[in-house]
Amino acid sequence: MKQTKQFILLFIFIFTFNGSKLLANSNTEEFSSSIYLLDQCYHHPFINRVITSPLTKPDALFPLPLFQTQFKIEAPSANGVLEFSCKLKENTAYPGNLYATLTLTNGKTHRYKINVSSNQINFAFPQSFESAPISKINISGESLEYVISFQCHKNINSLNPIPADFYQIHNYPTEAMRNQQYEFFSWSLLPQFIVFRFNNYYIQTKFLKRIAFFTEKEGYVGQILSNSQLKNKHGWNAHDYCAKDLAAFFQLAEQKQCQLNKEEILLKQILLNHKIILKNENGYTEGRGGIVSFAIDSKASKYVQHLFLTHEGLHAIFFSEAPIRNLTKTRWQELEPPVKRLWQLFFKYKEYDSTNQFLTENEFFAYTLTRPAQNMRSYFFNDNIPILKRQFPKERKFLNTLSLISTDFLSRESQILEKAVQQKYPIEAGDLRTLIPIY
Repeated sequence: MKQTKQFILLFIFIFTFNGSKLLANSNTEEFSSSIYLLDQCYHHPFINRVITSPLTKPDALFPLPLFQTQFKIEAPSANGVLEFSCKLKENTAYPGNLYATLTLTNGKTHRYKINVSSNQINFAFPQSFESAPISKINISGESLEYVISFQCHKNINSLNPIPADFYQIHNYPTEAMRNQQYEFFSWSLLPQFIVFRFNNYYIQTKFLKRIAFFTEKEGYVGQILSNSQLKNKHGWNAHDYCAKDLAAFFQLAEQKQCQLNKEEILLKQILLNHKIILKNENGYTEGRGGIVSFAIDSKASKYVQHLFLTHEGLHAIFFSEAPIRNLTKTRWQELEPPVKRLWQLFFKYKEYDSTNQFLTENEFFAYTLTRPAQNMRSYFFNDNIPILKRQFPKERKFLNTLSLISTDFLSRESQILEKAVQQKYPIEAGDLRTLIPIY
């Protein structure tokens, strides 16, 4: 952009709708944005320069937004959800950032940065997440290359998930949960995946422990254990299952007339309702997507909960993306023998089924990206290798030699896989949020 240019085109497109009419007549409403030229006489872009948040780069070419869309909700529903989809036009060189500012009926405002991918980003604002209903939403951005679609859901059925980002899921108010023991969401990044948030590990166990042994636990894969067999056995602290494995579990349970918990029966209904599994005359078959879960338990800190949720979300990406699976397979096959041996000992300690190559690659991908690349060495050498030495005394000599290998072998894999994920998703290792709170 020439420095002599003395003005910047400021585009603003404003949409106003009567929320009470919309909510009374329809559960959803959708439209696409269009752009109107409002003012061509805005002066030099560096005059009255305003840094709207710490996340805006001080040397940004356009410190002020190029567009703003305003949505007014005159009669907001306390149980409603406002859902947006921002699709970039083809061949967009610079998508820029998106921001959303929420005005609540109690006068408070909240502002978010929305991470943008190279294609499309979905985000939602459940009314129940905020301290009061949302009366207005302003969406602004640094690019004119968006087509914005909007849906307003009047109510979410008790068997339907609430659309939400990982930030909202992790921080969802307990008092807003539709069930005292759990809540479940459709992940805005991958809507075909349901995310369960349980209030404690015990409730999570009731829903998912039996499935854990059926799908992943070494020595038990393919078996549906009884309650007495499951007693005193540890499942997982967090879970992930694809549609194929869930369908196989419920199909075998029906064939063998296994007695399931009421929580597992409820889970089946939710899966059927969301078309993760399908039912026909031949039984249960796979649909689409899958589930992940974590627990808000007093035994786990907020940070540990974040790690669990991040880890399980990475499995959802692995399930969904064949190119990611193929790259992970290649990276696993090309690992140096000592490095692969370390990972195999780690998975053995975690009690994963060592004969399941798909599971091995899935866990390799997820553990590699659960933390930022720079934290991987500490996670293994400080946190886990001492445990492995105690768990496998015969491997102590081998584990001691690992420090002689180039220390970047862990971070290198993280950087390679992270780069591949970012070809499609606006996330990074250790953080799968697309909605970032500013204030």
